[in-house]
Amino acid sequence: MCSTIRYCAFDLGGVMFANGTRALGRSELLRPEHRGVVALLRTPEARALRAGTMPEEEFWRWIAPKLPAGLSADALREAWYASYTPDREIFRLLRELHDAGVALVAFSGNIRSRVEYLDARHDFRRLFTHEVWSYEHGATKPDPRFVDALLQVLACPAPEIAYVDDKDSALAPALERGIRGIRYDAGEIAPLRRALRELGLPVQ
Repeated sequence: MCSTIRYCAFDLGGVMFANGTRALGRSELLRPEHRGVVALLRTPEARALRAGTMPEEEFWRWIAPKLPAGLSADALREAWYASYTPDREIFRLLRELHDAGVALVAFSGNIRSRVEYLDARHDFRRLFTHEVWSYEHGATKPDPRFVDALLQVLACPAPEIAYVDDKDSALAPALERGIRGIRYDAGEIAPLRRALRELGLPVQ
């Protein structure tokens, strides 16, 4: 089958890596009495951080006085970033697509320092021909403007893009624009591979 897909975009947290914010809530990287701070990572301020409209330094200054005794902002940041553990099956799929010549795109609501932290440990950015990060575009998922940024960067018709995410809310605005959205649930690699094959992509 000849694929009409020119680009295959992948989310980071929840697809390439575990959803680190969710994982942090049960992680041994934080003491049990500190795990409630995860709520601070879902605030409007945290959303502004991902969108790049609140500088990282400002965010960590904002959060520091709200933390419980015995937990510093630096310790929270380290535990948060470390909670993004790689999905080995997704990495295997990405290498397969990359080696087959498929143009891969990182499309993620993320933070510059976290992207750099994860790349230093897992060397994933070399797999991508394009990277579209929320902090560079002033909007994050599920804001339709972030999907528009993806379309602008790739400069191709929406139906020529396949996009893998773990959240229906993130996929919705992409589907509305005609992008071929695919939902991935951690551990469910077979349905994802099947969906990509149905789009004509060269996967086993």
